[in-house]
Amino acid sequence: MVFDADGTPVLQGDVGDGIEHALSTPTGQLWIGYFDEGVYGGGSPHGIVRFTAGLEPDWSYPFGVEFGPIDDCYSLNVTGETAWACYYSSFPIVWISDGTVTGWHNKIRGAKALIAHDDACALFGGYRGERSRIVTGRLAETQYEPVSEGLLVLPDDRPLPDRVQMVRRGPELHVFANTEWYRISLDDLP
Repeated sequence: MVFDADGTPVLQGDVGDGIEHALSTPTGQLWIGYFDEGVYGGGSPHGIVRFTAGLEPDWSYPFGVEFGPIDDCYSLNVTGETAWACYYSSFPIVWISDGTVTGWHNKIRGAKALIAHDDACALFGGYRGERSRIVTGRLAETQYEPVSEGLLVLPDDRPLPDRVQMVRRGPELHVFANTEWYRISLDDLP
């Protein structure tokens, strides 16, 4: 269901189950990234779908791309009308623009968020003890090349709380920790 600024429902539609990410564009399109239960259950077997402002499917991640199928969309970032993603099981970094998928092979596993601009990219999070990991790097010809690795901490060097929400928009990451809202940009990173 879509609501206006006053909280009044203005549109209703079905975009499936198993939704991990939902981000809108300036023109009102909606990018949805599905987790594994959505990909293999009631969401979309494509893993990423773009819907029109009327909630009709407009584009689906193609089968048979060089980087393999999406089993679980770990991270989705929408900037303007384009999208960036990193997904399980091979964790490529892909850029989707005008229906075309461009991608880079990636050896960093489990990243829950990514921010990118031009050839710069940062990956956040990972498995088990890597929850606060941040890896910055460059998108070379066919491969993501890490440059530095560190920990994402709060401004006073406190560790991230156990539960944080991360929203990605182009080169910026917004981190919601309890009642606090933080923003970090690619320009802030080494």
